[in-house]
Amino acid sequence: MARRRSPRPSCRRMLSALACGLVVVVAACESASNSTGTGPKGRQTSNVTSVTSRPSAVGHETKVSANHAGVAAMTLTFQATGVSDARRWARRVEQQRPYPESDPSFAALRARLAPFHPSAATMERIVSALELP
Repeated sequence: MARRRSPRPSCRRMLSALACGLVVVVAACESASNSTGTGPKGRQTSNVTSVTSRPSAVGHETKVSANHAGVAAMTLTFQATGVSDARRWARRVEQQRPYPESDPSFAALRARLAPFHPSAATMERIVSALELP
């Protein structure tokens, strides 16, 4: 009588191949997500940390135009001055344009942002980061 081959050896090969594949994937992910943000020889592998923690590294202005600056430029400047949720406030400032250039105290901007309930500190940080050309 002929002996039937057991399916176990092929299962073992399949599991072995899966395990090897898993090791390769994990190793690739491990090297791609270097937690320090630096690659070989200390080179920066991601711009995320440099943009969010050091806006000056990407050439942001200390003050940007309330009437002309884009959301990205305002966001970086607001982050540098410590505005929490900087992108949201940059969009609000952009949506409420234009602001009168003869208003150095930003009374119009303050009035237009008031319905969004910024804290006094947030309002002062926003105003300190803006200028009217």
